[in-house]
Amino acid sequence: IPYFLLRGQVQWEGHGAIGTIGWKQPINVYIYNKNYSQLWYCSTFTDITGSFICYVRTALILPVDVRVWNGHVISVIKEVKGNPATVDFGVLFAGDTNSDDIISDIDFIIYDMTVGSVCTPACSYGCFTCFLSADANGDGKVSEDDLFLMIKNKGLRGPIRR
Repeated sequence: IPYFLLRGQVQWEGHGAIGTIGWKQPINVYIYNKNYSQLWYCSTFTDITGSFICYVRTALILPVDVRVWNGHVISVIKEVKGNPATVDFGVLFAGDTNSDDIISDIDFIIYDMTVGSVCTPACSYGCFTCFLSADANGDGKVSEDDLFLMIKNKGLRGPIRR
C-alpha cells in the first residue's frame, strides 16, 4: 500500500516547559505539491514533547511542501524530500487570535474583548470547555502573558518558510 509518513516536531512558544501538558495541542498538517495545490490534510495532536505523526494512505510525488498550523500560531512551511520523513518545524509563534496567519491590530482587538476570560479543563489531557482564541500560551485564560506574546510577534505573517 502506498503511503506517506511524516514524523514532525514543533516548539510551542509560550506554552511552558517541554514535557508539560501545555505542549499537547491540536495541529493541522497541509501537504502541497510544487504548484501549491493542496494534496492532503491531516489533523492530529502533538504530544507533550511537541511531536506528532501524520500518515497519508497515498503515494506522493516528492518533494512536497508541508505546512503546520493550528490557527493560534503563525504557520510554518518546509520542503520535505523523503518518505518516511522526520522534520523539525521549529518554533510556532503565538498570537494569531483570528486565524488569518497574521498578527495584526485585529488580534489585539480580539484580545481586548476577551481579556480576563477563563476556561476550565474538560478532560485530563488539556482540552477546554470553551474556545479562547486570544489565549496565546494555551493556559486556559486570556491574560497579560498572552498580550506579551502578541506584542513580541506583532507583524509576523505566515507561512514562514524554513
